[in-house]
Amino acid sequence: MYFKDLDKDLSKELFFEEAYNRYSGKVYFFVYSYIKDGVQADDIVQDVYMALWEKIDSLNDSGEIYPYLLVMAKYRCLNFLRHEKYQKKYSKEKKLNASDISIIALRNSSLGNLYSKEVEKLYASAIELMPPKVRETFLFSRKQLLKNREVAQLQNISEKTVEYRISCAYKILRKVMGDYFLLIVLMLPYVEL
Repeated sequence: MYFKDLDKDLSKELFFEEAYNRYSGKVYFFVYSYIKDGVQADDIVQDVYMALWEKIDSLNDSGEIYPYLLVMAKYRCLNFLRHEKYQKKYSKEKKLNASDISIIALRNSSLGNLYSKEVEKLYASAIELMPPKVRETFLFSRKQLLKNREVAQLQNISEKTVEYRISCAYKILRKVMGDYFLLIVLMLPYVEL
């Protein structure tokens, strides 16, 4: 079995294990961002991987497995949210709630949008994890495109401190962003929070 994003010529079991180890966390993060319930998100991720196992022999091996997993997760989220909506419809008043918004967002999203929204959410969570001074220095430097000297003058610190804080910010970004780190570094001035 061969996919662009996984090793060539893996057995069915190793392919599944590699797909699970590499992408289950990302699929969970995607599902949780719409479902907002950890237990249900776990169930949906497990469902996605059960479906992958059942269909593994019939997969077209010319693309990437991660987008395939995201699409399966997307439809399972939609089904879950619809079911939840209908349950609430008969027990509560009719209002546009988080489930409705998630259904609309998933229905109208393309694979490119799914990727970009996931990257933006990861980026926002990485920014939130940064200590306040590191975050401020990083945003001055990378979002406002100020030079280290300008950031140092603005914050009344040395240029070495600016460099240190930026390197700390990159360590946090690298840890949180994983595979998307290089993409986010290249796109920093264009990412909106």
